[in-house]
Amino acid sequence: MKRAVCSLLVACAIPGLAVAGTTLDDGGPGHLTNPTNVNGFEAAKQSRFAAGVPYTEGGITVVGQGNGIAPNDAATDFVFLNGERGWYESGTTFEKISLSNHGVIDEVQWKAYVGYPRIDYELWFEGHLVDANHFGGGGSVWRNYGIEANGTAFDEVWLTAGADDNQVPFGLGTFNAMALDDIAIRSSNPPSLAAAVPEAGTWVMMFGGFGGVGAALRRRRSLAGSLTLAAIP
Repeated sequence: MKRAVCSLLVACAIPGLAVAGTTLDDGGPGHLTNPTNVNGFEAAKQSRFAAGVPYTEGGITVVGQGNGIAPNDAATDFVFLNGERGWYESGTTFEKISLSNHGVIDEVQWKAYVGYPRIDYELWFEGHLVDANHFGGGGSVWRNYGIEANGTAFDEVWLTAGADDNQVPFGLGTFNAMALDDIAIRSSNPPSLAAAVPEAGTWVMMFGGFGGVGAALRRRRSLAGSLTLAAIP
């Protein structure tokens, strides 16, 4: 039997749902020190992402259900962390976070900047809701937030901030405003980040193979030509 993990900072989970262990880190480096994948939004080429358009970096995909933005520091009234870019959304929206290969997440951690009293989350596994809860808000400062699997498998995290107790957090038209940065995930089956560029030895074998194929084709053409000429009376 799974037990709800409750604290002064984290409310008990919704009854009837499996419970993932949750932790909240107020500042500092956070608990996740050995991530397999990290998304800092630094590779974003455009300033705004339309609803439903995914952004992937470091094997982690983020999809906004409204308008996502990865702006330069100068375009905001707060400074993103560890670089010039982050993810900010404001309006009727929420964010979905997952691994690009849809692998199981063992632990996820992110930094959030919100001015509202709480951050709501839902955890999904293979299209099914498995946990829902909320953290205390950030008070307009950057804070670390994290969720551990703790026996509950999940492959997608939904986040929103701004909903009060009278709103359905992920309901249609629910307000959300939150900045995200430095999303880190630890997974036992993470997406490979190796560049699809052959090593030097592989290049040598490939070119050798191409040369061998070319020579074989030339011999085949030569033989075919000889046979054709020999057949002419």
